[in-house]
Amino acid sequence: MKLLLFIFFALGLFLAVMGWSFEQIYHYPWLMRITAPEYAHGIDALELLTSERDKKITSEHPGFEVLLKRWPGLGDKPSVSAIGISYSYIAYDDKSRTDFELVALDSTKNELKPRWKVWAAMFLFRDELEVKVFQTGWYLFISGILIAFVSGLIEFLRKPAVMEGVVLKRTYDDIADNPDGRYETF
Repeated sequence: MKLLLFIFFALGLFLAVMGWSFEQIYHYPWLMRITAPEYAHGIDALELLTSERDKKITSEHPGFEVLLKRWPGLGDKPSVSAIGISYSYIAYDDKSRTDFELVALDSTKNELKPRWKVWAAMFLFRDELEVKVFQTGWYLFISGILIAFVSGLIEFLRKPAVMEGVVLKRTYDDIADNPDGRYETF
């Protein structure tokens, strides 16, 4: 029984630590791919598109469908064959900015409207992930704390097992006081 309670206690602590570590998911891409694969595929697609000029992704890329599903205002457009990126350089008086927009292309490479700002797509994916991470982490943390608490409480409230006829404690003094090897039992 003690071993079982210890195992539950250790499991509870493990779950609590895992729940807490879910807040650090952005630092562990392997964990992100397991818990939120759509987010990982979408972010990979956005990073690929912004890394190279004139880069396009097609339906073979795992992030293609993820982006199309969330594209605002595009609707159900089965004719989208590729997603590309458009760069625009905006210069103000003393400031400049490069703006990236996602562009949906049909099979004849014509642009389908509307365009989608890359920063808006990143925020959408980040918001979706934060909700999922918070919920999963919270459930793991609370369940781990509860399991550890209940197993500790059971161990605390349990009566110690005293068995008839068993020597509970043997010390050097006991042996010296009783050299013939007879011991009192409880």
